[in-house]
Amino acid sequence: MKQELKEKLETCVRNGELLHWRWSQTQTQRIEAYLVGQGKSCLADKKRQVSDQKRYLTVVVPLDGSSQGVYSGEVNESREASALVSDFITKAKVSQEKIWPIPSNKELDIPNVKSFDPKVIENPAAVANEFVKRIEKSVAEIQAAQFNSGEIFVTASETYILASNGFSEVKKSSTCYAEVCFSSHKSRDHDSQEFVVTKWAVHPDQINIKDMCERSVEGANQLAIAEKMPTGQFNVIVDSEVLAHIYEDVVSQLNIKRKYLSLPFIASGDKIVDSEDASYNISLDPTIPYGLQTSVFDRWGVEQKPLTLVTDNRVIHNIVDNQYGHYLGKVANTSVGNIKLESRNSVSVKELRKKSGTVIEVLQLSGLFTDPNSLTFSSEIRLAKIYDNSTGKIFYAKGGNLSGSFKRN
Repeated sequence: MKQELKEKLETCVRNGELLHWRWSQTQTQRIEAYLVGQGKSCLADKKRQVSDQKRYLTVVVPLDGSSQGVYSGEVNESREASALVSDFITKAKVSQEKIWPIPSNKELDIPNVKSFDPKVIENPAAVANEFVKRIEKSVAEIQAAQFNSGEIFVTASETYILASNGFSEVKKSSTCYAEVCFSSHKSRDHDSQEFVVTKWAVHPDQINIKDMCERSVEGANQLAIAEKMPTGQFNVIVDSEVLAHIYEDVVSQLNIKRKYLSLPFIASGDKIVDSEDASYNISLDPTIPYGLQTSVFDRWGVEQKPLTLVTDNRVIHNIVDNQYGHYLGKVANTSVGNIKLESRNSVSVKELRKKSGTVIEVLQLSGLFTDPNSLTFSSEIRLAKIYDNSTGKIFYAKGGNLSGSFKRN
């Protein structure tokens, strides 16, 4: 941040033109690798490096005794500081919200958390190369289907943050993305059937390339010969990716912001589902090692701690940030973190497959649609494994629709 701009912002706070400001500068380096199939092996088709730097400024201006205006935008540092700040102030005056206090940042003894992988920060290209080698090795060992394509993205970011309340931090983050796709020609009409498997992570060790390839091969081969989906209502098993989408909507309804905005809201003391047999806890945990939402600070430097939201189907805490907590007279707690589920009566997937007469285990959906207001969900089933426990038959099927309501189902 240029000293001239910092001094101008500080002057505006002193003379009352600004209530608060927040500056961030992010340096990002991303390595992209693309692979294509070549016979029974794969070829690293191309690789590229993308470097980017962005600067953002948020300003909060007083409007009258009870309201304020806020504007956030990207900054062009080549502009003269006074003109830039004046432009941001003008744009902030267009918006309006109730004033809420941004607490002064305190020097606290906050524990370190593992929010990034140092190897990605130091050398994202080396991490990407290791992913490519893992894909090449897995493809060479698999002969049951044709490798079609693969993608690897490894991103290292460092963000410098400075705010008028005294918050100053260098925040590092790492993300890894892997995608593999195998195809099969075993279909009766000899059309190619492709099955894409993707994975996001913070740490490279969270991505199992061999497992992804095996899932892609199984999906491609079984999609080619899959039967028609049986009709009726059945017990369904879905994986964590589907559950993550559904529970993200559920947790959003525990945020007190929704009460203020008159949106569907689940209050402390309420049940989250109609069933009495929901023996698990939901929490917001910003300390989970290598979580995508792991951070011990919010954007203004307020400490974030693990917060239990639901215990055995009953909401015991709502998510309260400083802004909406102030509006509604509630004490702020944690508003940043990973969604964590803990079951007291865990049942293995193997047991679930035998739970009723027919069980459908979804292997891939065509596209999950969820509604954060009604907490309903629906999607066409692209491929599933069917367990007919009355006959002992196990087979693959495609088609049909997965739909329901979180509260009822």
